[in-house]
Amino acid sequence: MSSSISTTSLDINYPVAGVDNDTQGFRDNYSVIKQNFDFAKTEIEDLQDGVARIDGSNNFNGNSIINATLLGSRLSNNITYATGTATNQSLSYNQGQVYVVRASGNITLTLSDFPLSNFSTMRLILTSDGNNRVVTFAVQGGGNIKKDSNIAWTGSSVTVGSSSNPVIIEASTYDKVTFYLRYLGSFSWYILLLKI
Repeated sequence: MSSSISTTSLDINYPVAGVDNDTQGFRDNYSVIKQNFDFAKTEIEDLQDGVARIDGSNNFNGNSIINATLLGSRLSNNITYATGTATNQSLSYNQGQVYVVRASGNITLTLSDFPLSNFSTMRLILTSDGNNRVVTFAVQGGGNIKKDSNIAWTGSSVTVGSSSNPVIIEASTYDKVTFYLRYLGSFSWYILLLKI
């Protein structure tokens, strides 16, 4: 965007020293200066409202970031339910793209607030209170769920039975209607013994 600020109409040789100068020249210069201050104010406010900041959060309102190299970027984590929940929960994409959930009862997790027309993915790290807990998945507004062919699925549910070995599920959609759930695995500690 080019600036509207212009100094071409400003008479830098006015007033003329040693001459009785007409006040109209002062008024003309002040008018140009005021107009440029007004332009500067508008342009600064536009920059304050419409550019990415490094000292705060940015909302790009669906605008594209093109030809960028992202280093050190991360997904937003939500660990609200990491200490346990026995009630059904809504997992909002706006509140995090990685959820840590400990089921202390059979629960339904509803995937919500995904973008309407962009491919989006959420990771779910699931544990239980040490008992077998059935975690069922639903979609806000009643969308469709399609799952991979892993035998861990029973309908749109998985059973989680460990407090320390999480089950990780990936939920993806491109239209906020059909969600694709992928069972990434159950992860546990292994002790490797080396014989020397």
